[in-house]
Amino acid sequence: MNRAKISYIVSHFSSSSLSLFSSFAAAGVSAEVILFCPDKSETLVFETIANNIRSINPHNKSDIIYLAAETIEEALAGAAVVILNCYAEGELIRRYCPDAWCLYRGDEPSEPMKRMKSGFSGIKLILSDDQTDSVRDLLYDVVREKMKIEKPRRKDLTYKLSGIPYLCFLSEISYDGKPLTADIMAFAEKYPDDYRLSFFTKYKLLPAVSNEPDEEESPEEFKKLVQSLRYGESVLPVGNFTETSLMVKSLLGGGNLISDAGVMTECDVTMTGVLIQKNAVRRLL
Repeated sequence: MNRAKISYIVSHFSSSSLSLFSSFAAAGVSAEVILFCPDKSETLVFETIANNIRSINPHNKSDIIYLAAETIEEALAGAAVVILNCYAEGELIRRYCPDAWCLYRGDEPSEPMKRMKSGFSGIKLILSDDQTDSVRDLLYDVVREKMKIEKPRRKDLTYKLSGIPYLCFLSEISYDGKPLTADIMAFAEKYPDDYRLSFFTKYKLLPAVSNEPDEEESPEEFKKLVQSLRYGESVLPVGNFTETSLMVKSLLGGGNLISDAGVMTECDVTMTGVLIQKNAVRRLL
């Protein structure tokens, strides 16, 4: 079976990389994922880790293999999808994979994405940072409790998303065609300490953020996890697929996906709903 080529470019590997590898294992894709970061020894270590996660994960459904690249040019050449956790020159995308979809996941995305666009006007670039995962889980809890639906279906949860990266909001929220406003208001009475719910009761907008405080990653704990994964001694829990892995699956022909993404506008990056299909992303107005 022919595997699609996915490039994964980072400045350094992190816990989000491990989460992505774990999600790919369960996503059911056929792909060759080429890894690159400037530190060659680090890239080789994470090649081993990624393949270990794939091979010993009991939830693995993917025909996927990870390979380390020595240069960014080697990593990009012929890629169908490029996942960027850092800035990359738009000219490199134009030269080595002009038809690739580029999913940017780095911090403070507006300026890097605009620079990439200026370097290659034809780049197919969107922001994917999984920021709505947490608030979507909150809405599933509302549906379970208020609508008595044990297993809410993702495709039945609809809403409008507006704003800019890290400052966006859900509105007009429905499940299976039924508005959830009253249910969310009732749920908010039970959890008054949830910032998102208290914000919703005032403005009928649900912030697309986690209610948990950001916690800095412990370098020592991360080193221990990397060491154990390097030798196949532990495996990450699967949990929900990340948005990035689902987006990649749909772009490669694995079914349609309605998701949230940052899209380029004339002056900035705007968060909005999108329909993702094989080699296509369409903004939902």
